[in-house]
Parts: sequence; C-alpha cells; structure tokens
Amino acid sequence: MYAKDGTPMHSWRVLILPFINEGELYDRYNFEEPWDSVANRRLISECPNVFHMHDEQNEQDEITNYLAVTGEDTLWPPQGTAGYDSIPDGSGRTILIVENRQGGVIWSEPRDLHINTMTLTPGTDPVNGISSWKNPPAVVFADGSLHRLDASITASDVRALLQRSDAQGDPQIAPQMEDGRDRPAAPILPDPE
Repeated sequence: MYAKDGTPMHSWRVLILPFINEGELYDRYNFEEPWDSVANRRLISECPNVFHMHDEQNEQDEITNYLAVTGEDTLWPPQGTAGYDSIPDGSGRTILIVENRQGGVIWSEPRDLHINTMTLTPGTDPVNGISSWKNPPAVVFADGSLHRLDASITASDVRALLQRSDAQGDPQIAPQMEDGRDRPAAPILPDPE
C-alpha cells in the first residue's frame, strides 16, 4: 500500500509478522493508516527481537538493524515486487537483506537503504551503508543463506550482488555462516528453472 506521493505506508518488516510468529502483533496493526499514525505508533515499542542484530542491544529497542536495499533491478524495486523468476543471477548470488548499525530506522517505518544513495563499501558508513558491530558485516541472500561480506569486496561487487541481473561476473563472498539463533532454520527455496 502506497501513499498518494508514491511512498510506502508500511514496512516489509510489518508485512512479514505473521510469518515470524508475530500474528497477534500483525492483527493489532492498522493498515488503513500510515505506519506513524497514533494507533500504529503504540506498537513501535513491541519490536520483535528478530529485527535486532543478534547479541547486540540498541539504545532504543524500536530501532532495527536489518534493512532492504531498494531501487531498480534490486529485489526491492520501487512500487513493485521481484519474484524468483526475476533473478537471472540466481537467488544465491543476490542480496535480500543487509545489516545496518546506526541508521536509526524504526522497525515499523517503511525506510530502508537505496542502491543509488547508499555507501557501497561495507563497514565504512554505519548510518547509510552495510555495517555491523561485527566486522565484516553480514547479508542475507534471496536463497536464505547468510554470509559475511569479505573485507576486500569492492563497491562495484556489492552493487552487482544487490542487483538481480547485473551480468558482471562472479563477486567473491565469504562462505555461508551459521545463523547463531536458537530457532528453526528458514526453508531454502529453489532457484526457478
């Protein structure tokens, strides 16, 4: 759902609540009103733990550490969606979610990073880039795998990994890492054939 000016009214983090065992919180959210309405602001203090960086505590519990990267040819295009059939690079080579250390994004706020305005060199801009308390920062790929970005990765390789169809070789990423949380593993979806 979008406002008249084309901006999203609700965060993807709110939309996935039923899928992360937060159906009761989802049911209390008012989708007829924007995220920062009086009714929806009452829910900000109930940020699910899954939206916080593991083993770290924010000064403000309503701030999330997980952002999407939006923009043309990303998995988060403007006013649309990107399905598995729109990822010619493959779901294991396309970034879905990134860590962000100090962006100050409220978990229910429909604000993320934009590929054309963010810093693409990981760890150099904790506010407007991919950053973490742990270095190097981690990202989640569209196949559900979790990887740390190698410290030597270039900005052009990060851009290529954020795009669904960059056709620019094979950027190097670190091996898959364990999630570290005590919860069931996410299902791995196959690439489209």
